[in-house]
Amino acid sequence: MGYRGTPGGSDFAPQRGYGNQALPDGATLSPERARDIASNHISRLNPSLKLGPGRDAGAYYEFDVLAQGKAVDRLGVDKGSGLVRPVN
Repeated sequence: MGYRGTPGGSDFAPQRGYGNQALPDGATLSPERARDIASNHISRLNPSLKLGPGRDAGAYYEFDVLAQGKAVDRLGVDKGSGLVRPVN
């Protein structure tokens, strides 16, 4: 049996994958909604991971991913689309 769907699918634009409407043209996510998207994303990957404080990084919000209180990664949530991606 073959794989169906796209790798990552709704993980990369969670606000579209959970039955929510896409953002209207020109609208941006609030910092709170971006935090919710990032938090839901990492909790599905590993429930022991947490988010650190968020920062406005221009076109996206940036969040540290914490494991046992230490930063182990950083995620960005695009303000216009809700796209979640690693930030280097």
